[in-house]
Amino acid sequence: MPDSFYHLTELSWLILKRFSHLTKLQSLKECQNLMVVDLSGAASLPTFPEKNLKSLPKLQTLNLSNSKIKSLPIFHETGELTHLSVSGCSNMDRVPSIRSLTNLQVLDLSWSTIVEFQDKSFQNNTSLKILDLSGTAIPSLPFNIGKPREFYLKNCSEIKYMNCVESSEELEILDFSGACNLVKIEGKFFERLENLRVLNLSGTKVKDLPSLSALHNLRQLLLSCCLNLEKLPRLASSKLEELDLSGCKAMTMIEDKSFEHLPRLRRLVLSQTKIVHLPELNSLSNLEELNLSGVKSFTGTDFIEHMSKLQVLNLSETLLKELPALTNLKSLEHLFLRGCGQLEVLPVLEVLHNLETLDISQTALRQLPFVGSLSNLHKLLLRDCSKLENFKNHKLLDMSGFENLPCGISRLTQLQHLALPSMKEDIQAADTNEVTSWKQKPSASHWSFSVVDRTVPNTSRSLLSYNGSLFLEFLDSNPSVLDSTSNHFHLFVHPTEVQNGARDMLFHRDELVFRDVYLLTRHCSKSQGRLVEIHHLSAFSEGIEDVLHDAEYIFF
Repeated sequence: MPDSFYHLTELSWLILKRFSHLTKLQSLKECQNLMVVDLSGAASLPTFPEKNLKSLPKLQTLNLSNSKIKSLPIFHETGELTHLSVSGCSNMDRVPSIRSLTNLQVLDLSWSTIVEFQDKSFQNNTSLKILDLSGTAIPSLPFNIGKPREFYLKNCSEIKYMNCVESSEELEILDFSGACNLVKIEGKFFERLENLRVLNLSGTKVKDLPSLSALHNLRQLLLSCCLNLEKLPRLASSKLEELDLSGCKAMTMIEDKSFEHLPRLRRLVLSQTKIVHLPELNSLSNLEELNLSGVKSFTGTDFIEHMSKLQVLNLSETLLKELPALTNLKSLEHLFLRGCGQLEVLPVLEVLHNLETLDISQTALRQLPFVGSLSNLHKLLLRDCSKLENFKNHKLLDMSGFENLPCGISRLTQLQHLALPSMKEDIQAADTNEVTSWKQKPSASHWSFSVVDRTVPNTSRSLLSYNGSLFLEFLDSNPSVLDSTSNHFHLFVHPTEVQNGARDMLFHRDELVFRDVYLLTRHCSKSQGRLVEIHHLSAFSEGIEDVLHDAEYIFF
């Protein structure tokens, strides 16, 4: 920096964010009016120019995040400082005394290498509102944390036990998510946390939770992937809006009346739990999202009729045999029934005018109800519905049209992703002595093709998915289809068994708006594309060479 820079006596804000080549700063003591110093991202700066911050008496914000600074200055006579951040500092291991920082409101040490504090207590820091220690290797906490409202210990892998800490009664958000070695919380830990609104213990090893009866203001209880958690304590907060127990694989029981006094509950996630008996859900009239996917004890759905505010309903991979009438679910936007192998019939869907996603893949459905009135439907997934009679005589169309698709699908002008079913009779392997072409070989059925095209009526983008044998059979009888479709097509090819795991591909997600960005990261203009991407390739299947024949770009 030029020498004149250090004599700017009226300077109040110094922002040098992402000055990655900055290696040295001279003293700033002449800049007495500095209120903000931001050196975040100064990846080559090893030292802060001032050893003692009393030379900057008006400083309110000091941001050293993601810098290489090794030590903090002494905080003496710096009572104006309100924000201090050393997030991501990889060369810093200790926080000096902050007792004099009586106005400090935000202390962010997240993802730094700090492992200890000089102060054993933050009792002087009574103005502290946010304390973030996420991602640090701090093994224990100060016994007094200074009355913060938000306390983050995300991914703190060294913390194994949580003892009671003083001055925690003002806490509103407490987040231990990802603290993968946390096994025990002291029995009286929650007794004084009457103001707590959010408690997140997701991804911890806690086996037993202390009583939550004092948490009358709790809005969110997040316990996702607590693999050792066996039981849910009694819920006392009538203000609870979100309860997430997804992936709690050791949990087998929830008390029958657990949900009776939760009138405000909007989101309930019990997916992939081992609950043997579901408690009554009839009282949850304000529920907006219900996720019971993978809960094998779930068989009946009569209570759903009364959930008129439901927007997301996920009953995938359950033993569901039938759905009740959905006429009251006029707010429903997403319905997931994937893998319900005993589900043979769907109720009338015509009233679900807000429905955007309908996933009935891998079900035993014999008839698809009329869907032509679902004017907002964006995604229709029928993959592996081998018993659907509507499609038994259906032949794959030219990718530029939907005119002959059954059940009113051709009327779905907002459709962006259509996955067609494959029929078992289409993919059964013939005797090896009778195989005459690649389309009869079972290997073809093990591959799925996703076709990205811009030709769906009244839309700017689309994603169509076909089973391997169905798509390859069509190409075999219509070899010029890729030429006739357009000069730029984009195919994804991947094994069928990884279909549900293919969500790392942007084209298999809702964020199709990022499609052009995705292509640019492949150094390929969308206008140049005759592209084929092959994912999870271990061996070539017969028939894929027919797809590759017209490709200009191939990605593995």
